[in-house]
Amino acid sequence: MQWYDANLVQLQSVMVYILLGLSLQVVLRAGIFSMASIGFFGVGAYGAAILANDGHNVVISVGVPVVVGFVGGALLALVVVKLRGLYLGLVTLAFTLILSVLEGNGGELTGGAIGLHGIPQLAPMPLLVSVVLVVILLVSQLQRGGVGRSLDILRLNEDLARSLGFDPIRRRNLLMSLSSGLGALAGSLHVLCVSYVSPGTADFGLVVVGLTLIVVGGMNSWVGAIVGAVFVVWLPVTMGSTIGPWGNLIFGAAVVLVATFAPDGIVGIVSRLVAFIRKTWLTGEVYGSGRRLSWPRS
Repeated sequence: MQWYDANLVQLQSVMVYILLGLSLQVVLRAGIFSMASIGFFGVGAYGAAILANDGHNVVISVGVPVVVGFVGGALLALVVVKLRGLYLGLVTLAFTLILSVLEGNGGELTGGAIGLHGIPQLAPMPLLVSVVLVVILLVSQLQRGGVGRSLDILRLNEDLARSLGFDPIRRRNLLMSLSSGLGALAGSLHVLCVSYVSPGTADFGLVVVGLTLIVVGGMNSWVGAIVGAVFVVWLPVTMGSTIGPWGNLIFGAAVVLVATFAPDGIVGIVSRLVAFIRKTWLTGEVYGSGRRLSWPRS
């Protein structure tokens, strides 16, 4: 219990970053390079703060921003429907930065450059965990079976996807809406935990954090969002408490190493290691060497 109380802020951050990571992972897996969910993270944060300060309960304070994020993502998808790859990434990044500027110049509504403080803490840890588990269940089902294969096909070749009978444009728009809604969900729960929000809540720094946790964890599976969230929250804390100013250097080096030598992230490394061990144990053959090992099997 003492450990839980001492690390409550980090645990809350992990839950929020899991949702943020999932909001990026659902589109990146389908080859949609969109940063819009980070912009809607800020929309969700400010929306929840305003509603909570007006005395609304957690359902309204979270539900309304999520709906706004979902609808806003759908409208944005219609605007950028012809953009792909880096161009889409740049436009959605600019969209995120524009929202951050607007939030900082919103006057009394958003608190201006200072932001909003003293927001009711309506999101206790049990609620956070429950929401994260439900979202993980939904996203994992979305990425299984035929739907999951259709996302992989959409990433590889839109013409092939069209020839197999599903509309890639409609699928892209739906994924961008879902991603934006998840981003707004993460932002609204974040502000109801920390009780303040400012223009720096969803600026370029959060873009870096979001991309880092996806790259490190792995974007091919929802598990990567969980692993990446734990990584970006706990590694700097651990390194900072043990080796002081060298913590950021080691954190950055770890990100570079994973991105360079394991493009499918930590989840990909573990998957390959498990496959190697399983192959070696079941067949008695050292992978790639042609040699066989002998040991007693039960």
